[in-house]
Amino acid sequence: MSFTDSGTSSSSSSSSSTSTSSTAEVSDLSPKEAGYEVLGGHYFNMDLIEQMPTESVLPTGDPAAPYATGEVPPLSGKNYPVGTLDKNVQGFKLHIAVDPRDAKNAFNVLKDVLKDVSHKFIPFDRISKDDEKTYDMSKFCTVYPQNLDVIEDLVPKIEEALERFMYAHLPLPPLPTATSASSSSHRPQLVRTVRQPGLLTAKGPPTIRPLAGGVPTDQALGEAGFVFCRYGTFSGPMANKGRVYNPVGVDKGFVADDRSCPFPRWLGPLPPQVSAVRSKGTK
Repeated sequence: MSFTDSGTSSSSSSSSSTSTSSTAEVSDLSPKEAGYEVLGGHYFNMDLIEQMPTESVLPTGDPAAPYATGEVPPLSGKNYPVGTLDKNVQGFKLHIAVDPRDAKNAFNVLKDVLKDVSHKFIPFDRISKDDEKTYDMSKFCTVYPQNLDVIEDLVPKIEEALERFMYAHLPLPPLPTATSASSSSHRPQLVRTVRQPGLLTAKGPPTIRPLAGGVPTDQALGEAGFVFCRYGTFSGPMANKGRVYNPVGVDKGFVADDRSCPFPRWLGPLPPQVSAVRSKGTK
C-alpha cells in the first residue's frame, strides 16, 4: 500500500511537465520491510551503516578557522553501534522529533529523504501504547551528517518533505451555503480537509505532526518544529561511556557529553552551515 501525491485534479494531467514531475508516492512499509535491522536498540539501514562518518568535526580555538575535521583519540570499551565502528567520532548530529501517532508515516517519508546519509530510528513499531509516554520521541530519528555542508543542504529537504503532511488531519470551516429565494432551507454544508492534493486515501489523509514541545535541550533548526541539532558523539566506545572529546583549552581531553544543552561551552561559535538553518528568533 502507498500514499500517493499525484497533483491536483484530473484537469491538471494535461498541464505542464512540472505537475507530472511533482508526482510522488509515500510507501507504507514497516522498518523490516524497508530493509532496516535492529542494532544497539535502534533501527539502522544496513546499507548505510558503513557510511557513518569516520572523521570528527572538531573546534580548533582559532577564530579565523574555528572548525576542522580530525581524529579523536582511542578509548577502550564497548563500541556503539554494536558490532560496527570501533572509532570514536563526534560532531553535529540532527534529531527529528514527531508526534508518536504519526511515527510510521514519518518513517516512510524520512527513509527516502535520508537514503544517502547514515541515520537511525527508534523502534517505534515495537512500542505498545502503554510504553509510548516513556520512550523518547524527541529522538525519533537521529542523523549523522558526513560533514557540515550536509546539514545546510539536508534540513530544508527534511522540512519540505514533512511539512506537506502537517495539517492533513485538520478540517477547514464549512463552505458557504446558499439560501433559495423560494425556500428557507439551506443546501447541505460541504466540509473539506486541509491536505496536500491527491493524498486522501481510504484511511484518510496521512498526517505528520511535530512533537509537542520539540527538543528543549537541542538547537531548533528550520521553522516547522521537526529538526533539532546538538554536538555530541556519533560512534565508538566514548558513545557508550557518555563522553565527548574536548580538543581545546585547559580541560582538553574526554569530558562528559552533557545532553542538557545543545553545545558545550568549549565549542566556540556555531559553524555558518548550522547558523544558516537555525530557527528564527533563537539564540
